Amino acid sequence: MFRAYSVFLFVAVFILVFTFLHQLSVVVELALRSSAVWVTDYVVFRVKIPFLPMRAVSKLKYKAVLVTGNLTLNGLVAYSMSKNAVVALADGLRREMLKFGVSVHTINPWMHRTDIRCEEFVRKTLQDNWQQSPLHATEIYGDNFLKDSLEFIGKLYENDDIQEVVNAIIEASVGKNPKICYEEGIVWIPKLLSYFPQQFLDYFCYLYSPRNISHK
Repeated sequence: MFRAYSVFLFVAVFILVFTFLHQLSVVVELALRSSAVWVTDYVVFRVKIPFLPMRAVSKLKYKAVLVTGNLTLNGLVAYSMSKNAVVALADGLRREMLKFGVSVHTINPWMHRTDIRCEEFVRKTLQDNWQQSPLHATEIYGDNFLKDSLEFIGKLYENDDIQEVVNAIIEASVGKNPKICYEEGIVWIPKLLSYFPQQFLDYFCYLYSPRNISHK
């Protein structure tokens, strides 16, 4: 009886310690990504505050418009996490606000040319991040991975028509019959991929992303 109790106690302590260490690792990983998540998930609430007194159009107070996206790409995990969080926020907020007569609309742009998508800016950011990364991480990936990543950036398709996103925001904000979700740009790519099995999507991202690493 005592032996069974000891085994049970040992297993319980092991589970508690394992759970604590796992949660700690999750907290550390999330802390490393806090900047990207904070920008979208926190600022999305705060950025509207200065505009609250400026309701030139009465309908504005009955609408909430969020710019978001929901496709996770290699190398954009933290950024994609924040975008997916806004999708979840918009879905939950839209259903919750129905009882108050408030409509919630999302704008999902895809690869438009803005300052944040400027090739020079992305290249510099990637190189800065590489230099600031731990030595053991850069050794595992190797310089070839950085070179391939820089070449991959130049191959990404960009849409120059940023006005279509602006028009969608305007229509969602003051339009008479706005859509629940506006998808602007070459959204047919993620739409098409969403119909395939997850394994296919993973392999597709694998084929079209840098993978030339030195570690074997």
